Amino acid sequence: MATTDTRAGATDKGSILLIDDAADFRRIYRHFLSREGYRIQEAEDGEKAWQLLRTNKPDLILLDLVLPKKSGFDVLRQIRAEPATKDIPVVILSGLGNEENIKRGVELGATYHSVKGVESIRDVLRKISLSLAARPPSVESAPRYLVGLRDGAGDAPHRLYAAA
Repeated sequence: MATTDTRAGATDKGSILLIDDAADFRRIYRHFLSREGYRIQEAEDGEKAWQLLRTNKPDLILLDLVLPKKSGFDVLRQIRAEPATKDIPVVILSGLGNEENIKRGVELGATYHSVKGVESIRDVLRKISLSLAARPPSVESAPRYLVGLRDGAGDAPHRLYAAA
């Protein structure tokens, strides 16, 4: 089930794709994330997640590792291999919190790894905020400034556009 949830009056902090097969878990996180001002899309398995990613590029992905049809590790590998999605921050949010799974997630390109039932929602929100703050702005969204340069001979300025 792919859904989008936004709350009226909330500040838009960006979009998050929440990938988890547990409907109750998605409902709880949808509530807290939308209350914080995030737009939420949901997918209950790895295949539906990839279908959404091909048409809607979120600002961040919250990814469970144990998913039907395609594992979270496979989804992460695919995200990092695709030029259009390789720079999206991915926060793993899974019950798999042993050292081996954390190391594997980091090696595949996860931004953070949070363990369900161990870390609070506040901790997860902090990791989301840090992930989004660390993401470089896209060239398309960066403000543009006209910069005038003159050569040593006093000619007319050359025009260059640069991102701030």
